[in-house]
Amino acid sequence: MTHNIEKRINKLKTSGNPKFKKLDSDIHYLLKRFEGEKNHKGFYPKFKQGEIVFVDFGINVNKEFSNSHFAIVMNKNDSNTEDIVNVIPLSSKENKKYLKMNFDLKWEYYLRLFLNLISAQNNSAILKEVFDKKYQKNNTEFITKDYFSEFISDSLEIENKLNKIDRNINNIVSAIDKVKKLKGNSYACINSFQPISKFRIRKVLPQKIKNPVIDSSDIMLLINRINNNILQIPDIR
Repeated sequence: MTHNIEKRINKLKTSGNPKFKKLDSDIHYLLKRFEGEKNHKGFYPKFKQGEIVFVDFGINVNKEFSNSHFAIVMNKNDSNTEDIVNVIPLSSKENKKYLKMNFDLKWEYYLRLFLNLISAQNNSAILKEVFDKKYQKNNTEFITKDYFSEFISDSLEIENKLNKIDRNINNIVSAIDKVKKLKGNSYACINSFQPISKFRIRKVLPQKIKNPVIDSSDIMLLINRINNNILQIPDIR
C-alpha cells in the first residue's frame, strides 16, 4: 500500500506538470499544518479589505488555482479570531475571464521596500554619527574608569542595534530580489473568488512593512464583477 502511494507520487513529480514540481514540500507543508492545528491558540493575523497577500493555494484539482499567487482580501470586517478570509487570486497573464487591475504590483512592493531600506540605512548612519561624536576625544587624560565602562556599555549597545538594522537590511534586500521576478500587470481572477485558511497566507515583505492595499473604487469594481459574473445580481453603487 505504502509503496504503491510512493510510486504514484513519484509518477506525478516526474510527469512534467509544473503543478507537481514541489509535491514533496507541499505534502510536508500540509502535514506540518495538520500537526500544528491542535496547538494553535486561536489568534490570527487581521487583514484589511483590499489588502494584497501572498497565498499558498497548494495543489488542487484540474483548473482550480494551485501553487503560490498574490491575492486580494475581500472581507469587509476581518478580525483576529477569524480563521478564514475570502480572496480573489491575481495573475500576471491576461485572460478574457480576468479583470485587469489599475495598479503595478511590482512597483507597489518596490516602493515600500525602497523607502524602508533608505530609512534603515539612515538609522544606521545616525547611530554611528552619535557614537563617534560622543567618543571622538583621543586625549588619554579624559579616560577614566567610568568613561571606559560607559564606552564598553555603549559599544555593546550600538553593536546590537546595528546588527538588528543589518538583519533588517538583509531581509529587505532579499525581498527586493524576490520582487524582481514579478511582472507589472495584474489581473484579478474573478471566477476563482474563494475562501482560504489564514494558514495559507505567507509573508513576502519583512515583518514591519505593510502589504499594499488597493483603492476603494477598485474594491467596489471587484465586488460588482463578483455579483455579475458569479452571483448574477445588479451592481452596487
